[in-house]
Amino acid sequence: MHVSAVAILRDAPDVSGGREVLTVRKQGTELYQYPGGKPEQGESPRDAAVREIAEETGLTVDMQALTEIGSFSAVAANEPDTTVVADLFAFAVTGDLGEPVVAAEIAEAAWLPLGTTSATPDDPAHPLAPLMFETFPRVAARCPQ
Repeated sequence: MHVSAVAILRDAPDVSGGREVLTVRKQGTELYQYPGGKPEQGESPRDAAVREIAEETGLTVDMQALTEIGSFSAVAANEPDTTVVADLFAFAVTGDLGEPVVAAEIAEAAWLPLGTTSATPDDPAHPLAPLMFETFPRVAARCPQ
């Protein structure tokens, strides 16, 4: 399964590491992940990323402001025995982006500290999808404050 995903980052001086990343949890699931999803026919990874953010969170991001992080593989969060390949981008919030409004298949959105060891795949409050947990360090390294 191939998807586009975006790490949306905002400054958060009161949290460990000084930044937060937006996570979403789909309806009927327990794992938090980056907003994103499968590209539509003929859609570029960037186009899919921007569309999925709008559909899932109501947030509008500028395609040109996306930083390409890379392509990563991991066990799919919500589909057993499936590997997900994600084209991962980052978007640094400048100004007032607003707060996410969950829509489509999303049940919940949560801002989590980026670059902290307190959010682990086993964190009972915010269990993370394997792809997200594995890419946190890369996102933090590519998107310094």
